This record gives sequence, structure tokens and C-alpha cells, in this order.
Amino acid sequence: MRIFVKLIAASLALGYGVVALAVPGDETLPYEGDRDNPTENCFWKAVSSDRLWNYVYGDSNAVYQCASYDLPDGAYLEMKGEFPRSRYFSVTLYGSEGGDALLDNEILPDEGSVNPLVYGENRKAKNRSYTLNLLGGSAPDDRPPNTLYHAGPANAFLGNFICTRIYVPDQGLEPFGGTQLPEMTLIMEDGERLQGEQMCETVDANNSGFGAPPQAIGFDIDQYLALREGRRINPGLPYDRPPTHPAKNPPEFKAFFTADHQQCVFFTPEEDCGDPINNPDGVGLGNPLGRYVESYLDQGFGRVLVLRGKLPTTPETWSGDRVVPDIDYDLRYFSLCPQESLATWRVGDCLFDEELAVSVDQDGFYTAVFSRPSFRPRNATSECGFAWAPTPPAGDGAGDVNLWNMWIRFAIPSPNFPEAAQNVVFPGTEEHIMGDYYPRGEYMSVEEFEEIGCPRNPFRDRWLKHSNKKSP
Repeated sequence: MRIFVKLIAASLALGYGVVALAVPGDETLPYEGDRDNPTENCFWKAVSSDRLWNYVYGDSNAVYQCASYDLPDGAYLEMKGEFPRSRYFSVTLYGSEGGDALLDNEILPDEGSVNPLVYGENRKAKNRSYTLNLLGGSAPDDRPPNTLYHAGPANAFLGNFICTRIYVPDQGLEPFGGTQLPEMTLIMEDGERLQGEQMCETVDANNSGFGAPPQAIGFDIDQYLALREGRRINPGLPYDRPPTHPAKNPPEFKAFFTADHQQCVFFTPEEDCGDPINNPDGVGLGNPLGRYVESYLDQGFGRVLVLRGKLPTTPETWSGDRVVPDIDYDLRYFSLCPQESLATWRVGDCLFDEELAVSVDQDGFYTAVFSRPSFRPRNATSECGFAWAPTPPAGDGAGDVNLWNMWIRFAIPSPNFPEAAQNVVFPGTEEHIMGDYYPRGEYMSVEEFEEIGCPRNPFRDRWLKHSNKKSP
């Protein structure tokens, strides 16, 4: 996110829904669910990062249920649903002056139900319902349970905005972890209860905002190219830029602070980028429960990118585990997401913690490999101790097929995990704060990678050398 970034940030703050168009020849259709489990209605629109639909850098291992609406004076919305069988679930409201969020373990279940997302509870419990109330205004000091508030008046474009996040639905229970869309009831000031189409009309649910524009809202291709190319496209521009700009070799990962700051530190690092205020949720529609660390990568340095870092401890849920032990995990969720750029905000196939686990060595370090499918080394497999994911086929989505972007998500850290990206409060301190959890990358040719063969932990000595550590 970066001059045109001001427009993008404003768009996100207003709650614009953005998608990318399909790549030519891509015949994959959005997931539509079935008659018994619809993925949208007059209020809700489901968003997932499949090969066609992408909204604002969504993680490919998550599904988002989103909606926009206006509340009549004195009215509020009641939201009834079931806790999904997933890694985690959250509900976030976005208003013009901020937002509000509830994480799953903060939500009290209905009478006679259990909250299966609390560690130690039965994740397969049959009775798992909850009820939330969505109110206007700001939260009072004595906030009642299961209640969310919009900060400030409704946004001008889409009104109030809500998104649920369902991260890592159990296998076979996609998209919503075995649940239906939450049921919404508008309760008017006089107590009248409205549902269905009548409710949607009254709140002016505006899911038409989830259209498919030809490019990301606020994106200016000329400004982007000027930032990316410099004098290579216009002798009057102030900077010389190599073909790999803004990527570095080795890669540099930077915590996300503000949109303008990210633009500066990556595209115009010669300028004084200042010291931004820490912005934990990263972007206007970001996840306040997560923090992003990002980098630009370029296949001009090598067809294969090898990324290595220590894997945070996280719960195991993907295989439908009955109980999550009550353990102080480092994070609730961790992932590496290859994606295009501001041109599309389009995400590829993210690698999340349980997928990375196949590559973890005896010291707890993962080795992730990224390349185009046609340049995938023959030994870049889980059997050889590697996790592999494809790089975006369209590059940055704006004409540079070698350049791409990556976000790394640190979601819901333990207070006892000082290396979490959330603890990076000053730019430039990422490697110092994150220590072994800071990702270190190396570019290689396909042939160089294949020469390694099929050992289980081939990069341990390389990492020790690059990080100036001594082998124990």
C-alpha cells in the first residue's frame, strides 16, 4: 500500500468491497455453496480468496462474511449464529471513526450451549449457538457482554460495515466450519422485529458494493509505474530504479504501520519516511487481531525463493481435533501469503502454520519454497522436508511478471510471545524484535535447489551462517 495509497486507504476506511477480475483462461468459479448452505443472502456476502474472487488481501485459508447497512435511529441488530468448527472466529464492525471487535473466546454462548472455541471445550459440541447485539455509537465503560458498537456515524459510501472471520474451517466443513450464515433481526425503537427482505430494505443493505471493478479502487497505474520504474520509463523522474525495484536481495521484511509509510519505505526509501504511529490493524478493513509483516520479492534474483524462520506454536485444528489443549500458544494463527500488488489486491495460495509444519526441523524452523509451478524444483516437496506454494502467475498484476508481494500474518499473540510482530512499534526494529521468527530469504536457481537433494533439514547451516549464529 503506497501515493495512490492515500486514495486506497480512504477507500478501505469507507468500507469499499474490492475484487480482482479473473486472469484470462481462469475458469474457476466462486464457491457458491449449496441449497442447504447458501453463502449469501440479502444481508450477507461471503468472501473467500479463491482463484477468482479476492477482497482486500484476504487470507486464502479464511472465509469472510461481510455486509453493509444503516441503522435507523434507536434501532439495533440482533445476530444469531453458531460457533464454527474452525481455528478461530471473530466479528468486527467498522465505522467512520474506528471500529469494534469480539474474538470467539470473548463471546458467551446461549443458555444450554457451549463455546467450543474456548481451549479445553469440545470442538464438536452439538449445541454451540450465540447471540450478539450490534448498536450504534461508541462502547460505554460498562459494556454489556456480547455487544458491539460502531464508532462514529455511518460511512458515506457503504454505511456501517461488518465482517466475520472464519480462519481455517475444519477439513470437509468449508466454507463456514459447518454452520449457516448468521440470522439477522432488526429491532426497532418501539420493539418491532424485522427479518428477511423487510429487514434488508429497512437497513439499506448495500451488497452491490461488492462488485468487480477493472482494478482496485484508488489505483493509479501511472503513479504506480513511476514509483516502480523511475527513470527507466521517464527520464524526468528523480530516481534510477533497477528492474527488480522495490524488491531487495536478500528480502527485507517490514512491519505494516500506515499506508503512506509503507509506500515510502519500499518505493522511495531515499526520502525521510518519518516515524509513523503504530497501526495494529494495518489497513482500514484490516484485522485488529492480527499484524502484518510484508516484503516485495522478484524472480529476477532467482526462480526459487527459499524462506526460513522459526515457526510459532499454534493450535492444531485443521484435521477436526475434538479438543484444543489449554496451552499458552505463541499465536492462534500464522501464515505466509504470496500475492500480487496494489493493482489487484489479489492473494494466491497462502501457507498456514499446519501446512508449514511438514518442513519444520529439529530446531523448530520451517523452510518454505516459492516459485512458479513450471519452475518448481522436483525436491520441493513435503517428503523432502519443504513446504511449497506458487508465486502469483501475473506477477504484480501491473505488467511485471517477476515482481510480487508477500504478507506474513501474526494473529492473536500470547502476551508471553515477545517476538510477535505486534511488538514491533518502531520501523526498522523488525529483525531485532522478532529474532529467530524474522523470515530470512535466499534466491536460488531451480538447478541450485535441486542439487540439495532430499535431506530433511538442508538449510539449517545456511540459516546459522546468515544470522551469525553458532551451531549448538
